[in-house]
Amino acid sequence: MKRIDIKEKKKTTILTILLVIALIVIIFLGVIIFKFNNESKNNNNSNNNKLTTTTKNITNEPTEEELRKIISEFLIIDGKGHTDSILNYLNIGYDESKEVYDEKSDFIITNVKYDDFKNKILNYMTEDYFNKEYGDKYIKDENGYIRKGQGGGEYPEYKINKITKIKDLSYTVDVTATDYNDKSINEIYEFTFKKYNNKLVVDTYKERN
Repeated sequence: MKRIDIKEKKKTTILTILLVIALIVIIFLGVIIFKFNNESKNNNNSNNNKLTTTTKNITNEPTEEELRKIISEFLIIDGKGHTDSILNYLNIGYDESKEVYDEKSDFIITNVKYDDFKNKILNYMTEDYFNKEYGDKYIKDENGYIRKGQGGGEYPEYKINKITKIKDLSYTVDVTATDYNDKSINEIYEFTFKKYNNKLVVDTYKERN
């Protein structure tokens, strides 16, 4: 009887040890699975947050204050761009005393590098707009300087009265334009904007009939 009891006790002890080991393994695996699922969930949430943030950055419309600043700066640049004052205004080393008149072309050769001028003005408009509006007026000569037509004229001062959204990055703008004779008229312009060189600039601009 004693031998049988000893054998039974040994079996019971071994089974107990195996059960304890199995239980420890199950607990260990459970902890690993829990940690893995938790980390995966956190990573997914982090990626979703990044995606949401990125999407917001892409689709967010500018504030009215931002739009007013962009439009005001553009109107000054565009107005001066159709007169002789733009080169001086941009502060890119223009010196009127160094201009040379070319009789053959009836153009003025300036001391301003064309690329400096273009890079500066692209802070306010897209390259498509620049090429369309200024491609014939400001020409890059063989030495890389601006060759331009002679011109004068005055540009009006603008007061922005109201900005109305048409669709994403497209707006109508009610302005009051005052000329050098202090004559004021109200006008409606239509603007579309585009991200260009990581900056929001004017892509199209026209007077609305």
